[in-house]
Amino acid sequence: RAAALAKSAKEAEAKASDEAAKASDEAAKALAAAMKASAEEAMKVAQEKAKSAENERVREANAKMKAEAAAEAEAQSAAEEKERADAHAKSAEEAEEKALDEAAKASAEATKAAEEKA
Repeated sequence: RAAALAKSAKEAEAKASDEAAKASDEAAKALAAAMKASAEEAMKVAQEKAKSAENERVREANAKMKAEAAAEAEAQSAAEEKERADAHAKSAEEAEEKALDEAAKASAEATKAAEEKA
C-alpha cells in the first residue's frame, strides 16, 4: 500500500512537473511574441520618424530653391534696370554732345556772318 502511494505521488509529481514545463513554455512563447510586437512597433515608429525627417529635408530644400530662384530673379531684374539706366545715360550724353555741336556750329556761323558783315 505504501508503495502504491509512493508510486501515485511520483506520478502526481511527474504530472505537475510536466504541467509546469508546459506553462513555462507557454510563458516563453508569450514573452517572445510580446517582444516581437514591441520590436515591430519600435521599428514602425523609427520608420515614421525617418519619413518625417525626410519630408522636412525636402521642404527645406524646396524653400532654399525658391529663395535662390527669387534672389536670382531679383539680380536679373536689377541687372536689366541698370542696363536701361546706362542706355538712358548714354542717350542723354549723346543728346548733350549733339546740342553742344549744334551750338558750336551756330556760334561759328554767327561769327562768320558777323565777319562778313564787317
